[in-house]
Amino acid sequence: MTVWRDALLGQRNGFAKDVTGGAAASEDTWVTTLADSGTGSLRAALEASGPRWIRFAVTGDINLTTAILAKPDKTLDGRGVNVTLKGKGIYHDGATVGTTANLIFAYFNLDELTVSDSDGIRVENGGDLVWIHHISATNVPDGIIDIVESDGNVTRATVDWCSFGPNPGEFAYDNSNVDGKIALLGRTQDEADPGKIQVTWHHNDALNCVQRQPTCWASHVHAYNNRARFWGNADGSGSVAMEVRNNGKLLLQNNIFEPYNDGDAWWQAAYGGAATVTTADKEAAKNVSGLAFASSGLTLRNSATVPSDFGTMFTVPYAYFLDDPAGTLEADLAASAGNVQATAGALPNRTVRVIPEPRVVAA
Repeated sequence: MTVWRDALLGQRNGFAKDVTGGAAASEDTWVTTLADSGTGSLRAALEASGPRWIRFAVTGDINLTTAILAKPDKTLDGRGVNVTLKGKGIYHDGATVGTTANLIFAYFNLDELTVSDSDGIRVENGGDLVWIHHISATNVPDGIIDIVESDGNVTRATVDWCSFGPNPGEFAYDNSNVDGKIALLGRTQDEADPGKIQVTWHHNDALNCVQRQPTCWASHVHAYNNRARFWGNADGSGSVAMEVRNNGKLLLQNNIFEPYNDGDAWWQAAYGGAATVTTADKEAAKNVSGLAFASSGLTLRNSATVPSDFGTMFTVPYAYFLDDPAGTLEADLAASAGNVQATAGALPNRTVRVIPEPRVVAA
């Protein structure tokens, strides 16, 4: 058990590097049913009090009729099986269950969250120390990951090695209302006390998502070694990949951005939308009243643009390693981002080259 847990905990990094999840639990908690609720369900494990290291004795889809409220000190460890959450997602409400979340979500899928206003993973009202690792997400109607409304509490999170999209959002179910949002990190309520939400966003791969990849709103976000490709609205017109706004600070390093060109074949035609892109948006990143923006080492394809640097950037308080976008970064993301497992219980299959975990250098 110790070896199994240590293999995952050894990969912690970024703002949430001190997260422990359910490591204090003396035994693993096993999910033994794919049912929405009841004995042996994922809901029962996440909503229980006290630390839980949650593993699965079953594989398949869990159809949720309501979102699961995750209490603090939990690890949801999907290694060794292939579990997909459908219908609804998971949330942590600091006002209800405590502002120190100490949550690890690793190795599972989010798909077909078909009810409007349903996030995949949501942290609100304070939720310090959240690590979201190797998640694959498609067809999420509102936001795949939202970390918002810190309520004045420091909220540190790391989102890494996740795969997002293709994500038609509500468009798959209601052609008049497309979202396709990946992540909202902060919102209006955080503007008066900016910087309490602090997120490391690295080695994530986004394809055919509309916006918020992520949006940094009154938060501090360090985004490095990510790839965002072919974004746009349901009618084939423009949108934006990443955004810093309303007192936020966004640091971009060694990311890859590849927008559409006008006239490109439009992926959402299969859902009843335009067949080609009409007005491709080249904004890889956009500023709307942000406090600071800085970028370096970016690969900007198809005339993608980012703002000029401005403001005073926060200091990154942890060590990290930057991959070269001109090297094997894209191959690594293609092989390893998302819920990728080589064999039952193994760490991700690094078939391209051996990649050390955690991806950091000595402080």
